Amino acid sequence: MLPSLTAAFFLGLLCGAELSFFPLSVIVLLAGIAVGFSLLERVGHIDSSSVLLLYVSLLSGVVYWSLTTPTASLPRCHHLFMRLFKPQSSVGL
Repeated sequence: MLPSLTAAFFLGLLCGAELSFFPLSVIVLLAGIAVGFSLLERVGHIDSSSVLLLYVSLLSGVVYWSLTTPTASLPRCHHLFMRLFKPQSSVGL
């Protein structure tokens, strides 16, 4: 069970890394995985506790990535670019 939990956590890390770039795709993927787990549980291929552990491990990877990686910020010279490329007002023409 440990290798599958580790694989689910790594898949969660991958999903967490792509969440800021492709949020809708990642949410649809996570929902699809939840539906797939539900179908596997209903058919009887996997028990409820294993499904719960796998999905919690997957979501833990997403949350871990989201909380530990810094968000993108503006560059330090942003104020210089704003001063150089400031649009000119056309008032008074």
